[in-house]
Amino acid sequence: MWGLSPDSGASDVDPDEVEMRQALMRHCLNVIILVDSRKWGETGLFTFARLAQVERVITSDLAPPEPVKAVRTLGLRVDCVPVLAA
Repeated sequence: MWGLSPDSGASDVDPDEVEMRQALMRHCLNVIILVDSRKWGETGLFTFARLAQVERVITSDLAPPEPVKAVRTLGLRVDCVPVLAA
């Protein structure tokens, strides 16, 4: 996944990855996306999921607060999991 944006949803730059993710999503009862904290606010060329298709987002507590807040405002559950120091 290239990025997650409140405006563009979940996106990637590889059309084959997008096609594969969309095929997988068609068989899911619930779409849950795991997002690296560095991917917030980024937008790839191809959207594979609009946020209306997503039930839950899981990310680390290092995610930038503004895009997380914007996604929560849209009604999505966003869980920010604490990162443990190694």
